[in-house]
Amino acid sequence: MISPIIRFTPTAIATEVSEHSRRVIKAILLQSGCESCVITSTARTPARQALAMYRNILARGEADQKTLYGKYGDKVIEEYGRLKKIGASQKSILSAMEQLIIEIGPKNVSAHCLDSSEFKSLNVIDIAPSSISAKASFLEALGNSKKNGDIEKFFHPGSHDPAFHLEIRQK
Repeated sequence: MISPIIRFTPTAIATEVSEHSRRVIKAILLQSGCESCVITSTARTPARQALAMYRNILARGEADQKTLYGKYGDKVIEEYGRLKKIGASQKSILSAMEQLIIEIGPKNVSAHCLDSSEFKSLNVIDIAPSSISAKASFLEALGNSKKNGDIEKFFHPGSHDPAFHLEIRQK
């Protein structure tokens, strides 16, 4: 097999993914027999986190999004709902969501929402399930990678996340 290819969507910050994380992902791709993957999300500022949550609420609904976040993320989703009910504009809703994320503490809302120094020690990455050709093998390879300590934590479609969500501690 040729060396696996990692692609990035425009919403993912490629420069935030370390060489170590790229090696770990490529090893998982190789082990699973997948030729490539698409990373859809990496580090997010509070504004980008608010936008991601806003878009996902529009696409999937508030109830669905509450299954992804803990109590702090739920507060941000509830703020969206409160403002939507009173007819607030998208710009106003996004601004209020961003401010609430900042008040709560960005990393309390999402592991993606780390400051740059934190992201240097923990890369948080989402991979599009549609980009994985052998999902069962990929999931098995993720489990093996967690067992050997390359991945600190992961979620997958059908567990806790619509994406393959990887948290890779930097060495």
